[in-house]
Amino acid sequence: MTRYQRGDLMEGWNDCPPPTLSRDSSSSSISTARSKRRTPRLSGLVSGTEPPTPRRVSGATAPPNGPPTVPPGAPPMGRTALAASSILGSNLERLLNTTGTESAAESFGDINQTPEKLQSILKGADLSANDETFFTNRILDVYPTLSENHKGFVSKIVHGLASGQESATLKGEILNYMMIHSGVSTWCVPLKKLVESI
Repeated sequence: MTRYQRGDLMEGWNDCPPPTLSRDSSSSSISTARSKRRTPRLSGLVSGTEPPTPRRVSGATAPPNGPPTVPPGAPPMGRTALAASSILGSNLERLLNTTGTESAAESFGDINQTPEKLQSILKGADLSANDETFFTNRILDVYPTLSENHKGFVSKIVHGLASGQESATLKGEILNYMMIHSGVSTWCVPLKKLVESI
């Protein structure tokens, strides 16, 4: 029979150290803790006297009963909320512009011309035959099945490639788009690889 089966105490590497409190100090600390936790009597409130003032409990002052006070140098709540909403609005607008979700009226012409532009970019680039068929299968063949938002994003990237936009910027836009939208990795990863290889 082992020590564990007998119920003997075993010291291990994960054991807490044994308590070293003396009997006198532990009993006095328990009694003082009990006295600090006592709630104030309601007899003073019922008889019409003043409400009790906040007491110090274990080094902290209890919060007063009333509305929170605003520090003297703090701006009014209205201005803070207005500033936060304007910052949020500008960030949302920037995010929408980087994800390629433009209105259909602005980018409809580009959406229809994107496959031809992409084909001309693939022909003009010095890619191997395997790479060219890879990009054709993964991007051009999938393009007609994409939603309008995804087509708008692809047309934005293809337009950036055609206009000579910096590849690091285009790659960052693709990565951001992949983080925001789900189910786009089948065509976004090859699009990112195309941007890196050109």
